Amino acid sequence: TMMILDGIDPSSIICLTFTNAGASEMKERIAMYVADINPDLNVSGLTVTTFNAYADAIVRKNYDKLGFTKEPTLIDDVERAGIIAELLNETYIDGLNYKMFSENSKYVKGALTMCTKAFDIIKRDNLSLGDEALLEEKIGLDMRFMSKTALPQLLELYAEYDNQLKSNNLIEFADQELLMFQLLAMDPYYLEQFNISHIIVDEFQDSSKMQIDLIKEFVDCPSFESLMVVGDDSQAIFSFRDTTPDYIINFFDVIETDDGSDFYLLENHRSTPEIIEFANKINALNEHRVVKDLIATRAHGKPVIVRGFYSGQQEYEYIADSIVKKISNGTPAEEIAYIAGDKYELLKMGSRLTELGIQWVMLNPEPVLENAKVIAAIELAKAFQQPNATSSILIYLNALYEGKLIDEGEAFMKDAIDELQSRIEDINTLSDEEKQEKFYELLLALDDDDELYQAFLETLKSIFFKCIKISSQFYALW
Repeated sequence: TMMILDGIDPSSIICLTFTNAGASEMKERIAMYVADINPDLNVSGLTVTTFNAYADAIVRKNYDKLGFTKEPTLIDDVERAGIIAELLNETYIDGLNYKMFSENSKYVKGALTMCTKAFDIIKRDNLSLGDEALLEEKIGLDMRFMSKTALPQLLELYAEYDNQLKSNNLIEFADQELLMFQLLAMDPYYLEQFNISHIIVDEFQDSSKMQIDLIKEFVDCPSFESLMVVGDDSQAIFSFRDTTPDYIINFFDVIETDDGSDFYLLENHRSTPEIIEFANKINALNEHRVVKDLIATRAHGKPVIVRGFYSGQQEYEYIADSIVKKISNGTPAEEIAYIAGDKYELLKMGSRLTELGIQWVMLNPEPVLENAKVIAAIELAKAFQQPNATSSILIYLNALYEGKLIDEGEAFMKDAIDELQSRIEDINTLSDEEKQEKFYELLLALDDDDELYQAFLETLKSIFFKCIKISSQFYALW
């Protein structure tokens, strides 16, 4: 804001962050602050964007140079899973768990899950045949869900997957930055045309090696004048995404300059002194860090209490008893929240609360492929490929009848199965466009205001308009 007010051209400034919400909020605040002081200033030329959105804009503008025949379409996780699953069905990979194909839990990870993880690593680290040892190292503990024999096969299958995306003008989220750097390798002076002089990076501790390289590309441009990054090494938690706190701890070495200054923003306006003092003590245990202590600006509050337990069950008992006491003392149940690390812990606590006669509701994200309606939709797609797959039809119908199909009796169930089988056979004789329409109608019949399923349907709707064959990728999810 101060730079713009001082007369710097907004089009020479780029602000980079990591989420669309963060970028929108930043742009709105800058526009608001500038308008409050000087309403005549126009900030429309200011670039406020995420790293990926910036890369995507470059890729779309230069798609032909990158080997695409038209602007590539960004695929989502569902469509991507369909493509990978179809490849796995066509090419059997020895050493993966096909019986629990799409399972993704602490204890079981199926073929689709492990192949997807391997593809992520292969893409990120640019691996190829001969890099089996490195792939094994990067997969880490999850190697217990597959055998080493799968590694070379996965590297081969990835090449086929990558070619399939390119030939269909499709890209993944991770491809945006990779493709941008392919273009920069072809045209090292490409960024100079934008005359970016001032670079500001928010949440810098989340920067990956590739994003650091993009910052360096801007710094190397003749128009460069200043770089400012804002971040906190203590919040660098995305090591799985190729980030490290080293980038902010050793910032000047990473950017390869000694011409700069550190400014510490230590005041914390969110938490009480008791919480901040406790956080400072924990943070001080980390030997590899920027040495700093936060300062609380809020009034004093309650002390931080830490309790240790010999077992998880003792912990659940203590928390449940504490909830009972709070409710007995007049605290409304809806004002009490229990926060845990995973769904298993929530269910354990919920079970204990039920035993104590306390009503509770669980609020936690549900994986798309674990939603009952989505599972039923996948089974319907399978039934279109195999009309005699009675079990798939039964799963769809059971979801349609809200899990109460068996209550209708055996005769009703048989008639419903026969009727749907006949309907599917009739639909399969229609044109591709009519098939899509009728298939989507059957999917809509499952909708009962389930937000996750509705989002899934919206995704499928966009896929339908891109696919020629009904449910070809969708069916492969199974």
